[in-house]
Amino acid sequence: MASANKGVWIGNLTKKPDLKETKNGSAYTRFSIAVNRRYKSSNGEWVEEVDFLPIIAWGPRGEACANNLDKGRSVAVFGRIRTYQTEDTESGKKYTQFEIVADDVQFLGAKPSTRSDAAEPESVNQPAEEEPHSKEMCPF
Repeated sequence: MASANKGVWIGNLTKKPDLKETKNGSAYTRFSIAVNRRYKSSNGEWVEEVDFLPIIAWGPRGEACANNLDKGRSVAVFGRIRTYQTEDTESGKKYTQFEIVADDVQFLGAKPSTRSDAAEPESVNQPAEEEPHSKEMCPF
């Protein structure tokens, strides 16, 4: 049976990326992007909604995102969706969360402080660093 877990998301950063390290010293950056979508409702009116997508970028890719991105910057994220279980510490209720693991992040447009229509997109398509697989290495 064939399957695939790859996608491309284009949106704007909701805040400055947050660069951190795991206990083992692996760098990672978390940020989220706002992705707009538009559809026609059952009564024929156009509706616009925004989805906020959590992104994680590992290693040099994550460092480049933290150093070059800021709130409002447009990016294209190429990656895969990862799901994981978490537990509410107060209620003990378990629930599933997701995040997009970035294989490549392409910076679109200009940096917010130097807006220019002639800006060239940048890319951080660098070899992926192995992400943690065990609970003790996982940053959350």
